[in-house]
Amino acid sequence: MEIQHLGYTFECNCVHGGQYHPYGDTFKEYSIETTCQDRDIVVDMVKTILRPEDKDIPVREEWRKLEGPDNYFRGYYELKVEPYGYRYIKCEPFTD
Repeated sequence: MEIQHLGYTFECNCVHGGQYHPYGDTFKEYSIETTCQDRDIVVDMVKTILRPEDKDIPVREEWRKLEGPDNYFRGYYELKVEPYGYRYIKCEPFTD
């Protein structure tokens, strides 16, 4: 899916959605091809257009510092730099 945001073009593709093993956390991963080098713009695009339901999800480093079950089960995201642009990873902890 091609997305235009703040003067940049983003080519976004879901590369994984689900668990990697039984009773494991759920991951949603997207490859984001772009020439944009500003991480804040990429995160803004993801949280406003690609996955607006993730607008209140903290980055992994922040999430690890939070306490309480409400924060834990909210999950976290990571944004990794790749040769083609970025990889956005959303983790939802396993619940039974």
